[in-house]
Amino acid sequence: MSEKGAIDMRVLSKAQYILTLIVAIALWSTAALAQGNSPDTSSLSALANLGEMKIALTHYEESGQYERDLEQVGSLAKEYLRHDKKLPNKPAIVLDIDETSLSNWPVIKVDDFAHISSDSCDLSKGPCGWNAWMQMAQDKPIAPTLDLYREARKENLAIFFITGRHEDSRDATARNLRAAGYDSWNELIMEPDGASPPSASCYKAAERKRITDEGYTIVLNMGDQESDLMGGYAQRTFKLPNPFYYIP
Repeated sequence: MSEKGAIDMRVLSKAQYILTLIVAIALWSTAALAQGNSPDTSSLSALANLGEMKIALTHYEESGQYERDLEQVGSLAKEYLRHDKKLPNKPAIVLDIDETSLSNWPVIKVDDFAHISSDSCDLSKGPCGWNAWMQMAQDKPIAPTLDLYREARKENLAIFFITGRHEDSRDATARNLRAAGYDSWNELIMEPDGASPPSASCYKAAERKRITDEGYTIVLNMGDQESDLMGGYAQRTFKLPNPFYYIP
């Protein structure tokens, strides 16, 4: 098995491109100020306003383009799984949860793209705390991922979910997955309560290594963040679009 999973598909919308550019320039500006330099802002006048970016992201999701981009990647992953008939011993797939298997769009929208860690949620008024939202177990499935999951079940592959959610949301997460159509799996891997790994990529790569050490071959790994896919221990990787937030 290859130790370096290659990303097979990146769907980069106009909104994603602009958002990535804004983040890159913001990081550059912060570094320059930390060194006591005043960054040249003359090139920033053409950048989109943050409010305009939020409008663009909302349109991207609600216009159906986001769904079409998800379907494009999901179809490639499903075709790969369907036609890869030379499966190894104990084949498995790994799936992320948030914005990969389940959609958090209602809370993303009501919180205006902010991340609010709170134990209260009122979608009718906002804001909605992510902790409370997860306990409500109301996420809808990401349809192309659910199709991929069903294809993997049909091929008798082992299913592993690796998520950045913490153990205190295990019951709600399992309930939500089942309600969304993911009715069984080999393991739901969650971060211990209070854990703070150096990065999501370190944590997830270590868990994939553990799975392979148990004799499985991860033939496919799907996520919406680069950090879901980095670190190897998967034969193929597929990245779903997510311009709404970033997890290193």
